[in-house]
Formats: sequence, structure tokens, C-alpha cells
Amino acid sequence: MMPGSSGLPIGVGRWAGRALVALAALTPFSVKLYTPGPDLEVIAPVEPLVACCGLGLLLLLARHGQELWRAFRRVPGPIATSATLLIVFAALSASVSGMPVVAWKAFTVRAAYAVVFFGLPLLVLQQDTHWVRRALDVHAASFTLVLMWALWVQTGTGFDRAGAGYTAFPFYTDHTVHSAALVFVLAWVIGRAAMIWRSTRAWARALWVLWSAVLLFGLWASFCRAAWLSAAVVLVLLPAVLLPARWRLVVGMGTGLTMAAVLLLLWRSAAGRTVHGNSDDAGVRESLLSITNTTTDASNRERLNRWRCALRMFKADPWLGTGPGTFQFLYVAHQRPEEMTYLSVREPGAPSRIKRSWSLTPDTFIRSNPQTLYDSGGTAHSEYFLALAESGLMGFGAWCALLGCVLWRALRTWWGPMPFQARIIDLTVGVAIAAYAVHAMFNNYLDDAKVAFPFWMMIAALHMGGPLARADQSRSNARQS
Repeated sequence: MMPGSSGLPIGVGRWAGRALVALAALTPFSVKLYTPGPDLEVIAPVEPLVACCGLGLLLLLARHGQELWRAFRRVPGPIATSATLLIVFAALSASVSGMPVVAWKAFTVRAAYAVVFFGLPLLVLQQDTHWVRRALDVHAASFTLVLMWALWVQTGTGFDRAGAGYTAFPFYTDHTVHSAALVFVLAWVIGRAAMIWRSTRAWARALWVLWSAVLLFGLWASFCRAAWLSAAVVLVLLPAVLLPARWRLVVGMGTGLTMAAVLLLLWRSAAGRTVHGNSDDAGVRESLLSITNTTTDASNRERLNRWRCALRMFKADPWLGTGPGTFQFLYVAHQRPEEMTYLSVREPGAPSRIKRSWSLTPDTFIRSNPQTLYDSGGTAHSEYFLALAESGLMGFGAWCALLGCVLWRALRTWWGPMPFQARIIDLTVGVAIAAYAVHAMFNNYLDDAKVAFPFWMMIAALHMGGPLARADQSRSNARQS
């Protein structure tokens, strides 16, 4: 093959772009296939495709290592550095873990997501940036199809907390992971509408508005308090970003104080201390009031139980943690009886509790209860506490640095002299990552391809904001001419 402008053979970028588009289309429709013998669960078909892409990147590294190294050196900014450190510290944590098989298995999955969804575009698609935008567009369209199916199911179960739990199953295990992915898609669709608003006709604008309205309705119907809170926080703080410089500090401080006052009032209110957000008859009001109920709401109390266990695990292994994927097996021993709830896991689940929802083969099936795993105690319900427990202070610092670098890059681009299209792309990514940073206080999903794909791909789009904007502008000019 003849070399392209990036130094890699012509066609490599095209095949890599097609692979990302295929992953984007299939990720929302993938399902978890469970094999009870080895206690193995695979998200098919997206995880086998991720493995193939990772192997392809390794082959490229073996044959064109110098070209990929030069491409890596051209990647600017601290975002790639913090992402690399996140992977490096996870590998170090796995190497000293007391459960090496579990740790290296979890590390391989998480690292593969970061390398394929983030590293592959930056290394191979520097000259073909339109593939990243196309992949995110396709992912948004595929997710919307799943959302419409889930909303149709919800018409029979009811648009309330009782009916929202598993309407997207088997594609999304419950309403929390579904709503986390939904916020990414919502931010991207609104951002894309803003990018092309000036160059589209009235009927196309109406379709974009309708698409955004469907996603907003889906967010409301999800009855996920963490997703609601993440969207609300970003929506409230966004004006401080968009306003002129002389108003940003004043508006930002005023908004922050107002939000703190509202939360304090909810915390001290009698209604907030008695409402259960996860009860079947909970409506919007009850779900919102229950956010600060840490006395009787079992879901909130169980989160506090997991967080305390994570802190105890962190104190036992403060620098590199217990290893990726080990929290679910080790935190049970760190629980204290006075902190446990009826939701707490006291011992590994029996295999008889796992029921089949749909079978591919006699030994491979989709579990009917996606939250019941043999020898699994669940998770930390927080990316931050999970990083502290499993990767220690090093991994926690890399995770916070990654979020901080992404948000700072987005703000700097929006406030800078960049073209409008580039500013919109970076602001869109900043809004999506900021929303997940809030959601990640209460849930963690980066070990699931359903959320890992939009998370890492949007960060790649942030790196490529300028080239992506120029590619969109050139295509728009070509259509107009």
C-alpha cells in the first residue's frame, strides 16, 4: 500500500473509521450474554468488535510503530497525558493486586475501551476526522431507536418510577445506565443542531428540535435522580459560561450559592427526610425530594454504605488500591452492621437466583435479573470512590485530572477566538462530560461499553474540535456551491 499523509498506508484510516461507525451503530443494541460455567459475561457484539479493533491496532503498532509514535507525539494537550496515566496506574494497580485474575481481566476491558474509543481516532484518524463526527451521529441515531422502543414499552408499564426501571432491557440493564448514556446523546444532538442551524432549511431544523424533544422526554421518563441532577446542574451553570467575562464570576457564584441553599433546604425539610425515591408510587416530586433523604431512603443509605466501604479499602491500600474490578468482591468484608440496609449484599449470590430471559445456546443466555451476578457484590455507585478503592490515590488523581483537563479545554475554546463550529463542538463535549462528572458521584459505568463509547469518543472529538469544524464547514460550502 502507498503511504497516506499521516504516514500510514492509504485505506487504514478508512477502515478504522468504518469500524468506529459500526461500533457506534451496534453499541446501543448490544446485549449481555452470560455463561455460568466460567462466570463470564460478554457484551455482544460490541466487545468482540472492540477486541478485533484492539488487535488491529497492535498489528499496526508492530508494522508501523514509527508512524504511530509520530502521530502520538502530534496529539496536543494534557488530556491524552492524563488518559494515559489513568491506564498506566490501573495497570500498576492490577500488577500488585491480591486478585490478579480479576484485576487484569477488568483492566483489559477498561483499557480496551479507552484505547479503541479514544486512542484509535487520535492515532489513525488525524487526517480523517469526519469519521468521529459520523460515529457520534450514528450512535445518537441508534440510541434513539432503543429509546423509542423503551418508551413504547413504558406506555404499558406506566410513566412513573415503577414502570421506568427496566423498560430498555435487555439493551440497557436498568434505567440508570440508560439515562447516563441518554445525557451524552442529548448533549450531542443539541450541539449538532446548533452547529448546522444556520445552514439548514426550516423542515430540517424542525426535525432536530423534535429529536431533542424526544430525548428530553426520555430523560424525564427515566426517573433516574442522578441523571436529572446532572442535567440540572449543567443547565443551571451553563449561563455563567455563555455570558460575557465581566458577568461570569458574579453569576457563577450566585448560581452556586442558590443551588447550595436549595439543597440545604431539602436536607432540612421534613418531607425530604421521609420520601423514598425508589418506591413504586414515587412521582417526580417524591424523586426530587428524596435526593437528600439519607435517613430512611434505602437507595441513598446503601450508597453511603458502599462509599464508606470504599474509603476503608482506600485506607488499607492508599497508593495503588486493591486492583481494577476487585471492589465487588472485597467490599462486603468492610461493611458494618449498623450501616447496612436490606439492599446490602451479605454473601455471594446462589447460582439458582440467576434466571434465563433469553437463550442463545444451552450454556449462553441473557439473565432475567441483570443485577444478580454469582460471586458479585455490585459496585461502589461512584466513579470517584471506585477509583480510590481500586486504583488508590494515583488512579483517583488521574481520573480527576482527566475530567479537569477536558472541562478546562472546553471552556478555553469557548472563551477563545476559535471559529464558531469548533467552539460549539468543544462546548458540547464539555457539557456532556460535566454532566457525567456529576452523575459519576452516584453511579459508575465506564466499565460498560454503553457509556464508555460516548465518553471516550466525545473526548476524542474535543481533541479534534478544530479539524472537525473545518471538515463540516468545507462540506457545507460544497453543498451550497
